[in-house]
Parts: sequence; structure tokens; C-alpha cells
Amino acid sequence: TYENMKNDSKALLHFEKALEINIKCFPHSHPQLVHSHRKIGSAYENMGNRSEALIHFREVLQISEKCLPLENYQLPFSY
Repeated sequence: TYENMKNDSKALLHFEKALEINIKCFPHSHPQLVHSHRKIGSAYENMGNRSEALIHFREVLQISEKCLPLENYQLPFSY
């Protein structure tokens, strides 16, 4: 994959397309959107665009708080 090849700009294009599809298929608070936003945020962070990464990481946190129970092991990693 482009992510494994360290080609973050190409990976980002595919992550954003996946997010578009997921938004059409799932409700706003679905865990699949967490995965998409996390991948996009990581790609932006790897490319040095921390402000754009932060936008997506905030989405991860916001959606995670809505859809995951507080005792879920993944929620603390969103902070």
C-alpha cells in the first residue's frame, strides 16, 4: 500500500476517498469513521501538516466519545 511505501500524499487521496464512501454508508457516530479520520490525520501528520492532522484527530475523539463506551480500551488512545 502507499502507506507502507511511505507515500503519504497518495495514501491520503485513498483515505479521503474511503472517508467519502464511509460518510455515505454509515451514520456520523459510526466507529468506521474513526478509523478513516485516524488514517487521514496520521497521513497529514507524517507530511508535516499538523493543523490539518489536528482537525481529523479531533473528529476521532469526538466520534469515539459518542460511539464507544467509556471502558473501551481504544478511547484513551484518542486523547
